[in-house]
Amino acid sequence: MRLSRLICALTIIIGFASCMEEPTTPIIIRLTDSPGDFDAVNIDLRDVQIHREPGNQDLGWESLETNQGIYNLLDLSNGVETIIVNSEVMPGQISQIRLVLGPDNSLEINGAVFPMENPGATHEGLKIELSEVLLEGVVSTFLIDFDAARSVIQESNDNFHLDPVLRGVFDANNSSINGNVFPAEEGVVIYAVQENDTLGSSYSLENDSEFFIGGLEPGTYSLVIDPGDLSDYRITEITDVQVTQGQIKEVSDINLGLK
Repeated sequence: MRLSRLICALTIIIGFASCMEEPTTPIIIRLTDSPGDFDAVNIDLRDVQIHREPGNQDLGWESLETNQGIYNLLDLSNGVETIIVNSEVMPGQISQIRLVLGPDNSLEINGAVFPMENPGATHEGLKIELSEVLLEGVVSTFLIDFDAARSVIQESNDNFHLDPVLRGVFDANNSSINGNVFPAEEGVVIYAVQENDTLGSSYSLENDSEFFIGGLEPGTYSLVIDPGDLSDYRITEITDVQVTQGQIKEVSDINLGLK
């Protein structure tokens, strides 16, 4: 009788424990691009993973529910973003985000398509260092800026490879710069530079003078405007652009200077 009661009690305890779910918190990861002078830069996204702080090394890399597929990075410029992860994870601190690419990465120039190899992105993934705490019940949103212009390496006329340049920004720190540049012409590029490091870029397209550079950390930037094929104009620089945490910095209209 005592044995049967003990078994019954243990069954109740085990059943109760199994019903207690681990706490989770939402995580959203969005992808955007700093543009490049190509027709398309296609990446083959297979997986997005996070890694915990050293105190949680036993968890290792944790795969998230990923919107797999081929993404043309040039569709994601001038403030356009897409969600690649919308998942639930355990709360706690994370130290890295990693993108794992498949083999079907390609570049399009003047209608021609060139495959781009990147073995490291396939096997080891593209790691982004960060240190953020995911709080229970609070949506944590990250923006990954995949810089197409700096990620494509040309070996020869028809040989390219992908050497990805990425930045990750926690949404609470995500800031941006918005403005207009004249004359508006396809090929005019606006760069956000901080301490000689180019951190973001945007195109000002023909008949659309507006530009938008997102995914910036708060701080002081210079805007460098490259006139591209506008040979009568010189490179123009706007200094001391103060960007505030979580805000869009509106700058006055920028007129390119003549040579």
